[in-house]
Amino acid sequence: MIGEATMYRSHVIKALAVLRASWCVPIVMVPAQLGAQESTTPVSINITDKIVSELTPFIYVDGVLAGAIDGVIRVPIATESTIEIGLPQARQPLYSLALGPKQFDNGAAKVVMTAYSYGDGNADALWAGVNLEPNKVEDVKLEPVNTGGFEIRLPRSPYDSYQDIIKKLGVDQSNKNWLEAIPKANDESRRDGISHLTAAVNETDAWSGAYTASVRTSWPSPAYSEKDWKITSEPAGARIRTQVGDKGLTNRTVPLPDLSETFVVLQLAGYVDCPHDGEQCTKIDRGAFIELQCTLKRK
Repeated sequence: MIGEATMYRSHVIKALAVLRASWCVPIVMVPAQLGAQESTTPVSINITDKIVSELTPFIYVDGVLAGAIDGVIRVPIATESTIEIGLPQARQPLYSLALGPKQFDNGAAKVVMTAYSYGDGNADALWAGVNLEPNKVEDVKLEPVNTGGFEIRLPRSPYDSYQDIIKKLGVDQSNKNWLEAIPKANDESRRDGISHLTAAVNETDAWSGAYTASVRTSWPSPAYSEKDWKITSEPAGARIRTQVGDKGLTNRTVPLPDLSETFVVLQLAGYVDCPHDGEQCTKIDRGAFIELQCTLKRK
């Protein structure tokens, strides 16, 4: 009996030793568990005051469509990303900036801005009077949001300058890539040595959202044709932003330009912007129409 008791006591001591040791072993998270830790942060990008629904600038992160103005995108927190914001017709963005650890820590970002103006033109060559003013750089506050992430409000003047040109010339900005008609001599945007950050993601001066040669080739004169898009989202009720303006809320069918590239972003409060070619969407060409199904993600 004594021998059995001694053996039992020995087993208990060993078990307690193992248990104590386990208390000191750190928990190692495997890659699957690390997925729960955020490697990106939500950033709300707005223009001061409301924008015109027909003129919605799109947002690109490192050359990839990520959202639209007055929306929320996700940006890596450990590396610096190039953000470009503009209208598809333009050869360069209205705004560009870098976002990363440095900017988040400083609470500000340096924003490069392009503005338009109108000088002397005539009825036969309206575009000859359109000028691109020298680019400017401004430090813009990057403010933390109580619910997590950051918010940046961009100066309105570059956006308004583009909008004013559209109004002055009385043109429908969606029907013609009219910016190509602006004489190169009128482009003084780089006069002071300030360029947009497009070089960080592109080999050309054109920004990531500019209409490509294939779009221009697929654009018959005098205007493009249209094709229906049946757009649904989960949850429903997301706003449909396109290069030809606001198209209401999902779930619905809307006519969009039948071009080689079409820009569609879904926006819903509390969710990250959802571009049509992102991993949250499935796009199917049904012949008579395009079917787009998207599942939105919480920000």
